[in-house]
Amino acid sequence: MAQRGLSPAREGTDQAPGIAVCLGDPAGVGYEVGLDAVGRILRGDWSHRCGLLVIGDGRIVADLSRSLEVALPIETVKAPKVPVAGRVLLLDTSSAERAAVSMGSPNATAGLVALNALEAAIDCAKYGFVDAIVYTALDHRSLIAAGLPAREDSDFFSERFGCDGPRMDILVAGEHSSRVWIGRVTSHGPLASVPALVTKKKVVEGLLFLRDAMARAGVTDIHIAVPALRSHGPSGGPCPLELDVLPAAVREAQTLGVPASGPVATDTVFKTAFAGGYNGILSLYPDQGLIAAKTAAFDTAVMLLAGLPVPVVTTAHGSALDIAGRGVASSLATTAAILLAIELAAARERSPKGNGPKQGR
Repeated sequence: MAQRGLSPAREGTDQAPGIAVCLGDPAGVGYEVGLDAVGRILRGDWSHRCGLLVIGDGRIVADLSRSLEVALPIETVKAPKVPVAGRVLLLDTSSAERAAVSMGSPNATAGLVALNALEAAIDCAKYGFVDAIVYTALDHRSLIAAGLPAREDSDFFSERFGCDGPRMDILVAGEHSSRVWIGRVTSHGPLASVPALVTKKKVVEGLLFLRDAMARAGVTDIHIAVPALRSHGPSGGPCPLELDVLPAAVREAQTLGVPASGPVATDTVFKTAFAGGYNGILSLYPDQGLIAAKTAAFDTAVMLLAGLPVPVVTTAHGSALDIAGRGVASSLATTAAILLAIELAAARERSPKGNGPKQGR
């Protein structure tokens, strides 16, 4: 993996971080929120701090731009090119043989369009054309219809990048000065399986990983809470996970230098965090953090796929097929994803050790 400053692709550039913006599933709102977010970046104070390489089907971009009356100063290219500060390139991944995309429902053509853009972005990152990847909402039904096996997004990126180290999907929500970083111990699965899957070892490893990811992003005064399994925590009655496993894991993590607390009652931990009491939470299962964070900060909730060679960020919302093409979908979360990617790419430049946990963990 080429590091910034060493890649031949970036020699002679102004070295502003290059951000690939994949336009996601065209059957949903991925294209329209992506284009609108790029416009927000260009009109804001961040345009001089990054170069944007939009990746997607040029025909769909042109059609949508006309129908939604979106006018962006985009230069279309057919081969990867280093984006420079204040400018937008469109890497056109369209194919003359591809059928038209049907909006509003998952379909194989939409899945192929999204998949081609993702793979192009990964190639751009591998060869040093960009420093981070942002992708808008995908619909896994379209990807499966296109022939991609069902899997977590991070598994797809890890396979394509050829890396197999520790990873974690970290939900980052809230305004810049008051963000809450929400990791997770387990992945998606039946709720009934969570108590058996949450072990002391996994909690300690999760706390170390989350602490390191936050520190690498420049977060200071880190304080991570571990929520209980139940709303009232240990006060709700006997529960080995809350009485034994979680307290022991928190104590061990503290001896390793992690500023952690817990288990904290689930019905108050997120309220406390978004009021400034914690800036990190290690949730026990995905929906424990997702539901709370998206309720508190839907417009700024984004997902960082941590542990990959470059920062990869996406929105926390779905493809919203029911409103696709109407121009009513909010691009605030996509804008927040791009801004976080810019920050992470700049932080990685200051300490170029990748996007995963510290060496030796």
